[in-house]
Amino acid sequence: MNNATEFNFHGWTLSEAIDALMAYDGGATDSGIRDNAMKTAVRDYLQSLDQDSFRRTLAYIARDMLTDDAIDRGYGLAEVVRLAEWIDEINVFQ
Repeated sequence: MNNATEFNFHGWTLSEAIDALMAYDGGATDSGIRDNAMKTAVRDYLQSLDQDSFRRTLAYIARDMLTDDAIDRGYGLAEVVRLAEWIDEINVFQ
């Protein structure tokens, strides 16, 4: 089961929240979302996962960025790298 489905912040899934927050933090202020409460909820959720669940959850999100549909929408390996960097930036590993 995908742990990302267990997260819900005002109707946002974990994948949706991360995508929107990363977009804003990456400079897409028109299409991204600046929401410190959402960012805190994402960080707290990821910190609450055990090591295996954390690894699996991020793998599911990364895999979603590499589907044919996602690639057609402009996603790719660079976004997976950015995901890893962003997770570090929001201090998940405190």
